[in-house]
Amino acid sequence: MRDPRPVASLASLVLFVAASCSTARVDPTADQARARELIRSATGRSDVHDPTAAPQTAAELDALLADGLALDEALRIALLENRGLQAAFAELGIARADFVQSGLVRNPRLGVGVLLPSGGGRTKLGLDLVQSLFELWELPAREAAAEAVVEERVLELARAASELVVATRDAYHACVAARELADSARESERIAADVLAAVEERERGGVASRPDVELARGRALSARLESLRVQREELGARRELARQLSLEREVGDVALVDALPAPELLGIDREDLVGRARAARLDLRASSARVEAARARVALERRRAMPEVEGSASLERPERGSEVGALSGLGATVELPIFDTNAAQVRRAEFELERLQRLHEALERDVDADVRSAADRAAIAAAEARFVEEELLPMTGRAAGLAREAYALGDVTLLALFEHQRAELEARRARTAARLEAARARGEVERAAGAAIEVLRAQTAADSSSGSPVRAP
Repeated sequence: MRDPRPVASLASLVLFVAASCSTARVDPTADQARARELIRSATGRSDVHDPTAAPQTAAELDALLADGLALDEALRIALLENRGLQAAFAELGIARADFVQSGLVRNPRLGVGVLLPSGGGRTKLGLDLVQSLFELWELPAREAAAEAVVEERVLELARAASELVVATRDAYHACVAARELADSARESERIAADVLAAVEERERGGVASRPDVELARGRALSARLESLRVQREELGARRELARQLSLEREVGDVALVDALPAPELLGIDREDLVGRARAARLDLRASSARVEAARARVALERRRAMPEVEGSASLERPERGSEVGALSGLGATVELPIFDTNAAQVRRAEFELERLQRLHEALERDVDADVRSAADRAAIAAAEARFVEEELLPMTGRAAGLAREAYALGDVTLLALFEHQRAELEARRARTAARLEAARARGEVERAAGAAIEVLRAQTAADSSSGSPVRAP
């Protein structure tokens, strides 16, 4: 009867290798769900791209844009349709696949040897199954490093989505401002043309001089040039909005429903905002994840300083006439760390960890500076916008009204009336520009703080009611 022990030895090694391997199933669903929750928490928006959901069709988007585009709808489309954001969700699958791969050991190697006797007879066969045992030692460190990378990708995705919301809101407001400026430019062009026609009529009546005509014509040409420039900027602003929304269709004919928001103060103390930014900035948390990943890589490289060990099982059928039917046994191969002890890779990993730690500290200081700068800019922009609306615009409106009354009585010239009307239009343009600057400054605060203003205000109110102070971590 054939001895079963050789086969049993070989089978034992095969089962050991199989037991040490996990099923390579890559499922990033949980990572994507966590990213969506982080995006909702930071932006206050509920609709976020879900890779498992059916995308909106072109017909559905056209129906949505048929009655105009509101700011809320633009933000919703951006978070659902922006192709860059969708690509970032797919990248989470890559990171999760790398994590799964980090938990797998290399496949065993099967060696087959055939020896042909020179004098004839039965062929001698040899089977060798070799598996690295050292990888089992480094698996925990490999998985820790890969898991930290997954965390980093989740946080980076959520941060990118928050940036997308701010960029889309800026693009929408820029479109609205460009439309208002274009309307003002067309009104200025119409007034300049009316003035030119009136001055030319007076020249024919002998009341106005030729220099008056040339002055009016020059102003009419300047108004026309300004109108063309503003139209070009309006088209550019609409193209930028379409880019943020990843829309293929033309958006030049889509009506924008919402006006520029009225300027308002943040309602949050600046230093309180700094503390909240330390906790809310997702890129800061992603930087912490990079540091943890680097720390795990240091541990991994230190484990790799141990010599590699491979286990093997051999089964051999000897030549015919041998006293035994088969030979089997277990063996091991140990690497001799004579030339390469992995010291260079360990030091490289340690230097990389130190570099990332210093960059993280620099980012913390940049966050503080960014928040303070954005908060100061927002306060000044809101004050400027209020000054234009409460002081400058009413004053120029009153002056233009008085000039029209005086011109009707013959007390001022037509050119003087034109100057007052032009000043009123300039004040309207200044109001548009100031409101746009205030809206952009608000967006910069959200970008610097890492969360929407409404979210930050809600957190402030909750902490005030509970008596919990805000401290930077």
